[in-house]
This record gives sequence, structure tokens and C-alpha cells, in this order.
Amino acid sequence: MNTAAAPHPVVVPTVGAELPRLSHLLAAAFATDPVSDWLFDGEQDARHPAFFRAFLELAGRAGRVEQTFDGTGVAVWIDNTGTHDIAAWEHFEARLRDAVAGHERRWEALDAAMRAAHPTGPHWWLAFIGVLPGHGRRGRGGELLRHAATWVGDREAYLEATSRRLVAFYRRHGYRAVGQIAVAQGPRLYPMCRPGDGRP
Repeated sequence: MNTAAAPHPVVVPTVGAELPRLSHLLAAAFATDPVSDWLFDGEQDARHPAFFRAFLELAGRAGRVEQTFDGTGVAVWIDNTGTHDIAAWEHFEARLRDAVAGHERRWEALDAAMRAAHPTGPHWWLAFIGVLPGHGRRGRGGELLRHAATWVGDREAYLEATSRRLVAFYRRHGYRAVGQIAVAQGPRLYPMCRPGDGRP
């Protein structure tokens, strides 16, 4: 009889009670992100938890929230492969308006530029992936991306990298750059797609 313990799963799903913790994890992970710094004009420490909570709640209802087994990394996926959950998106938009209050003009400029670059066909959108500071360079982000590739399958996956360093990271996981997003008087982002298994 084999009594060896089964290995822990590398990536696990998320329950709703964990969303507050994960919103603070993302807040810490993106504390020095150049896009966040521009969007919130240096107020990201105060604004981030509510901002990320809105996306986490949307993904919980209309996508997937996955985390590493040790809880130090999280990926926020939005499902754009079929019909949108209208109630989930209305709730998201209301929560987001509160989160960006006072910074609406910058958010609207950023959101418009990002929407223009989004794929027009069915795809999964990786809205955010983050690792708790102090736990980087341990492969947590890679674990999340490799796991996602198992269920994304032949569907397209899309993301926006916020730095050239991250472009290189995502390239190692099968994503390819598809141009740039330039926000007027704002940051530059790098949209990337992963075609999916069996696609050219």
C-alpha cells in the first residue's frame, strides 16, 4: 500500500472570503507599478485595495481567480469567450467608479486606450497577476501562467504588460507582443497575446 502523501496542487481556486486578502496582496504587488502610480497620482496605497477588489469580484463571478498554494501569488482572469454576465459587469462598474473617484479623467483615458487594443474575438483576459513582495523570483507567476495554459486550451489569452521587463517574462510563457498602448500624457503598455494550442 502506498502511504506517500499526495503532492499539494501548485495552483488552487479562490473562495469569496479570500478576496479582501487578495486585494491587499495585489495592492502591495503593484505599489510601485508605473501605470498605477500615474493613474492614482501617487495615491495608490489608499486606492488600490478597492480598485483590485472590484476586479477580483468581477473575476469571481465572470472569470477565474487563481492563487498559488502558499497564497503568495494570484491571477485575475476575466472571461471574454461568450455572453457577458450583465449583472456582474454592472456591479463591477459601480465598484470601479467608487475606487477611481477623483481620478476619473485618467482612468477614462487609460480604459479607452486599453479597450481599443483588446482582441475582438473570444478570449480570456489576464487583468492582473501579482506576487506578494518578498516572494518574487520563486517562480510563482510562472506557476500561475502554466496552470492557466492547461484550461485556456485553444482559446486566446490576452494581457497588458506594464514594462519591458514584464514583456520578456510573458514571452517565456508563450505570449507575443502585438503593439503598444500609448496613453496621452500618460504611461505606455504592451499588449500581448497567447494564441492557444494548435493555433499558428
